[in-house]
This record gives sequence, structure tokens and C-alpha cells, in this order.
Amino acid sequence: MEGLSAFINDASEYLKLEELSQDRKLKKYKTKDCIFTEGNAAHQLYFIQTGNVKTYRTTESGKEFVTGFYGPGDFIGQLSLLGDKGLYIETASVLEDAEICGIPKADFTKLLYSNKEVSNKFIDLISNNLIDMQEHLVDMAYSTVRQRTAKALLELDQKGLIKDNSHEGISIPREDFAGLIGTATETAIRMLTEFKHEGLIEVESNRKLILLNKVSLKQIAEFG
Repeated sequence: MEGLSAFINDASEYLKLEELSQDRKLKKYKTKDCIFTEGNAAHQLYFIQTGNVKTYRTTESGKEFVTGFYGPGDFIGQLSLLGDKGLYIETASVLEDAEICGIPKADFTKLLYSNKEVSNKFIDLISNNLIDMQEHLVDMAYSTVRQRTAKALLELDQKGLIKDNSHEGISIPREDFAGLIGTATETAIRMLTEFKHEGLIEVESNRKLILLNKVSLKQIAEFG
């Protein structure tokens, strides 16, 4: 789920959830700083004021499986607060210097459970998220690496993480992109290189990506 941005917008007529992050002290994080760690006690959710963050889970072999990229206006860690184990279900690490505020679990759950309409909207969002996760798992099982690469690029573009006329984009480490599409770093680099040679994308010296042909990328994502 892309933070709680959509949830805030939908629920604002019932409760001013955006006030969760107002008048709270911002903490500055440097690139590669860890915000919270998978398996640790979940006491807070976090609101990203500036910067970019990735979340990931670690396999038994130590490999990172990227579960999402987030930016200004997004919340992270909220699903962990609702779990019966009370533990973070993933790790959050800073991709680019960020300012983030922590919001106590009690404040979040109080707003969530105090209004039936808000709770129902949140359940709807979780349901949609589970559908997205199932589709992602199907992609991992049946889509080619080429298809997954195209889909990942389009998803990152939708989140404003790809450079264009409206967004500065971010420099995405190739190992993180590989974790997002579920393949080896070398394979991810090869796919991006192929897309570049085909004129579908441009790769700047700072590793920021630019999509040159979204129509063709959509066709690849769907048909291979």
C-alpha cells in the first residue's frame, strides 16, 4: 500500500488523520540509515516529510526482497501495528536523506478504531493491497523478467520516483531494483541495459531513470 495517503484523503470527511503528523518533531535520517527493523517490536508508524525510503524483507539466505518505495507524504509501518505479534513485518531503510516523524501506536489505533466509517475504509485499502500482493506473486511465478522489469518501471513512475518534467526522480541502487523484480542484480542491470539500447529508457550518470516510451513498456508488461 502506498502509505496512507489515499486513506487520509478518503477518510478526511470523518477524521482529520493528517493531524497525526502535525506538530510532531521531525528526525533527520541519512542515506542507508535504518528506521525500523523486521522482527523488532512495533511501537510507531512513521510519516515521511522529505526524502525517500525503501522497505524490504530478508530471506533465510540473507537476500533482500524489496516490498516498496516511499516518498514525501507516505506513511510506513502501519500494517505492522495491526498485527497480533506486535512486530515489524519488514525493514525500512533510507534511500535519500529524509526527515521523518514517528507517531505512537496508541494515537494511530485510537483514530482508526474510533470511527466505523474510517475502519471500513482502511479494511478496503488492506483488501486492495492483498489483491496487489497476490498479483505480484503471480507475476513472480509466471511473468518473465522482461515483463517484471517493465511493470516495476511503470509502478515507480506512478509513484513519482522516475525523473520527468514533474519529478526529480531518485537514484535507485541496482540491487534494490533487482530485489523489487525478484532477480539477481546482474540480471536486473542487463534488462535495464537492454531497455536503454531499445530506446525505452534513459539512464543518467547518477543512476536516475527516465522513461522514453511508456506505451511500449506497457505492451511489454502485458504481453512480454
